[in-house]
Amino acid sequence: MTRILTMILAGICLLSCTKFDIDDEQWPISKYGGPSEEAFQKFYVDRGWRSDITYTIKDGRVTNENYYSTHIGGSSSDYYFGENELTSFFTSDAYPDGPFYHTQSYEYKEEDCSIYADGRKVMTIVDMNNKRDSFEAIEQLGVKSDGTKVFGLTKYRLMTEEELARTRESHKKKL
Repeated sequence: MTRILTMILAGICLLSCTKFDIDDEQWPISKYGGPSEEAFQKFYVDRGWRSDITYTIKDGRVTNENYYSTHIGGSSSDYYFGENELTSFFTSDAYPDGPFYHTQSYEYKEEDCSIYADGRKVMTIVDMNNKRDSFEAIEQLGVKSDGTKVFGLTKYRLMTEEELARTRESHKKKL
């Protein structure tokens, strides 16, 4: 029981104690690093990743606020990293006949541990736990009316083959 309590408290501290510097583009900068190109190819590519929870980042700190619990208009995205293509699976109230998938070319850049799709940064992988069945990523969630970008830390977990097949089956409309 003590071990479980210690693990829970450590996880809470990891989130609440995490402070990111901010770059010129307003992106939080990870101090934890991410996977090497080789590790990315080995552990991330040809796999589906389910978004479990997204914590809002405010003033460079990860909050305990679940961004999508109060968000109206869309969902978080689940991903499949193919050899050269990134497929995202999501819903959007702007297009009520979903759910949807979207496929685009991408590249992983080891120098900033980020995934870029069609030249735009999609996420920065934050390798806090060194597990191969989950990872955390910093993502831009939106832009406020004053131009301030909104960021979050999303926890992803590896989908089973069955989950990935069901996700592909339920997200048949291309956007």
